[in-house]
Amino acid sequence: MECVDIIRALKEFWIPGKGFVYQKGFNQPQSEATVWACLASLLIGEKPDYIEAAISWLKSMQNDDGSVNVNSIGTGQTVWAAAQFAILMNFIGESDSLKKARDFLMQAKGETFEQHPFAEQDNSIVGWAWTKDSFSWVEPTAWALIGLKNSSYQASDRFRDGVRLLVDRMIPGNGWNCGVKNVYSTDLIPFVDTTALALLALHDQVEFTSVAEVFEVMETTSLTANSVYALAMTVLVMKKYKRDFTEQRNRLVEFLGDGTEIYMNSHHLAFASIALAEREIF
Repeated sequence: MECVDIIRALKEFWIPGKGFVYQKGFNQPQSEATVWACLASLLIGEKPDYIEAAISWLKSMQNDDGSVNVNSIGTGQTVWAAAQFAILMNFIGESDSLKKARDFLMQAKGETFEQHPFAEQDNSIVGWAWTKDSFSWVEPTAWALIGLKNSSYQASDRFRDGVRLLVDRMIPGNGWNCGVKNVYSTDLIPFVDTTALALLALHDQVEFTSVAEVFEVMETTSLTANSVYALAMTVLVMKKYKRDFTEQRNRLVEFLGDGTEIYMNSHHLAFASIALAEREIF
């Protein structure tokens, strides 16, 4: 399946005049799904008839404070939506919307807590949470860092704290779980997609030697992953680190040819196209 074929298939997830849904049959478009569907098209030089309307709808989801709603009925300060929105706005050169999103990310903070034996980690590090007034997690922190990269914000203490949090939450020798690295001294299972996301965020921020072991684990584990998204994320991060991703790419293409999982989720479909595109976004 070629990228152009994927873009054609994505249109089936578009709500005319608005954005994209995750799954067919739903009628409430989602900001996250819309960001990646738009980027999947733009990365390969395609401009389907839905692009302008989808981007316009997406921009209407941004609040005055720069935060971005997950959809038209779900309001609130959702960090990951603003970070992913910033990636698209940066790509298309929408500087005003981009600045508002990044300014929001700079002031959005995960809560800190006293140390507790539940998890062996530094609870004083301020990262990013999924939503307002909650604890910092790995994935929204990684997305926030990616959304702030290649800007003046990258030199801030806020950005560096996010890097510190990811390093602190790394499961030694294995990778990252989506939240904490252990529970009562027992290491959690690393996720391939979360590990790839964290490594994308940490690219050029830490010495490769400090993540080399988890990188090798991710490379190996991805070859048995039964997930289009995990394979796409692995291809993206291996491209970024200039590693040979041939096996992972071939497995991804094989999954796309099978088609049993991918057509159920536009998010996975978009990421497959982004991973297979020659042009890079991360």
